[in-house]
Amino acid sequence: MSMNLHPNICFIYVDDQAAWTIGAYGNSEAHTPNLDRLASEGALMEQAFCSTPVCSPARAAMLTSRYSTETGIPDFIPKPGHVAFTEAWSKVGIGPEMKSFPSILQAYGYENTLIGKWHVGDWTLDPERRSHPENNGYDSFFGLTGGGIDPLDPEFEEDGEVKRFEGFCDEILTDRAVNHIRKQGEFGNPKPFLLSLNLRQPHHPWAPVPECDAAHYADMEMSLPNPDYPDLDLEGLQERMKGYMAGVSGVDRMVGRVLDALDDAGLTESTIVIFSSDHGFMMGRNGLWHKGNGIEATVGPEGNRWVPNLTEESLRVPAIIRWPNQIEAGTRYRELLSDVDWLPTVAELAGCELPDGLTVRGQSWAPLVLNGSITEWRDAVYSEYDMCVYQHGRLRAIRSERWKLVVDFHSPWRSAFFDLKKDPTESRNLISLEGLQSEARCEAAQGLKQMQSKLLEQMKLNGDPLYDSHHQWEKHLL
Repeated sequence: MSMNLHPNICFIYVDDQAAWTIGAYGNSEAHTPNLDRLASEGALMEQAFCSTPVCSPARAAMLTSRYSTETGIPDFIPKPGHVAFTEAWSKVGIGPEMKSFPSILQAYGYENTLIGKWHVGDWTLDPERRSHPENNGYDSFFGLTGGGIDPLDPEFEEDGEVKRFEGFCDEILTDRAVNHIRKQGEFGNPKPFLLSLNLRQPHHPWAPVPECDAAHYADMEMSLPNPDYPDLDLEGLQERMKGYMAGVSGVDRMVGRVLDALDDAGLTESTIVIFSSDHGFMMGRNGLWHKGNGIEATVGPEGNRWVPNLTEESLRVPAIIRWPNQIEAGTRYRELLSDVDWLPTVAELAGCELPDGLTVRGQSWAPLVLNGSITEWRDAVYSEYDMCVYQHGRLRAIRSERWKLVVDFHSPWRSAFFDLKKDPTESRNLISLEGLQSEARCEAAQGLKQMQSKLLEQMKLNGDPLYDSHHQWEKHLL
């Protein structure tokens, strides 16, 4: 079958949802029939990662294919009224000069709509509104002005005005998305469209959630990833897990509504559906819960401290893509993918060339899902996090199939090196190489040296200001 040169794109992007939350990714307790359906009808990426495990820098990387060091967004952006907000934060964000994938599609005639969360710059105090979605590739916007928002009776910007709406946040957003799809089907818009539906769930706080979503887990004893960790707050984690997974099932229900709307509008075969999340989430692994700005999950005086991290669960995200008659249904890929890959991938799938001279850190994996294979793919993914809200950390990490190196320039004692083949849960830090037999020690030392070289190479390429100080922490490695 010939390929539609400019297919419609429905990009569903959610908040804080880890890959481990979905049945198709192996979670037998998850009630996610619609996401499982999407995976069975399309391709599932088993090893997709974010480049920074908090909202704003991850979203900027997804949109621009640039790392947080380059976008100037180190941490989540507090909105006016937030305890951490300062005037300096009002100037942080992407602008039209930093091309996003929606702006690239827009230049090719796409009609672009964003419904939901943006969180890559607050425009409410900026008369030029340079970080507003409609100045960054979207023709219309309905959604949040900032980041966190209560799940019930939210405030949204509509037609440039902030108003309060009654009901559950994601229900309201999905109502808008379904209506948008219905209109596209009814009126046969000659332009291809991009619909970005950026849902709120499963961001904390989860409650209140619709009873139909909470009911799936109400009587369930939830499995925890690291229940034997010393002094773990098992009771608290049980409740958090139920709330979190109820939010996940709410997301799944919204995805089902979108898929049904595409079917009803006759747009399923002409529309690429993408599902992903800005970053992952931890629920007790190695004594932590939350995301890149993790929180101690133990009882007693040591609990509830903020812990900057680049753990596997914080970084790994779901990535599912469906395009009927173009992408082979039910396929799974293990290539190492990053959120910086979305811009070149979506542009290629949409039949759009990248502007001359555009700096792109990611690679297009469109040939992988369209042809089943790809050449000259990366053998490691890079991530970073300059935590400056609540706690301080300056983390850089590189991860291959086997090895993972994490360096904290702010607190070098927090640096770590893992053999993921033998230790996928990151429970044994090998950075000192102590306690290893001679053969294993030699192998780990070689892996550490290799990953250190890859890390420095990426930092240099990014123009990372920490690159020039790397000699100060090399003594902590070898």
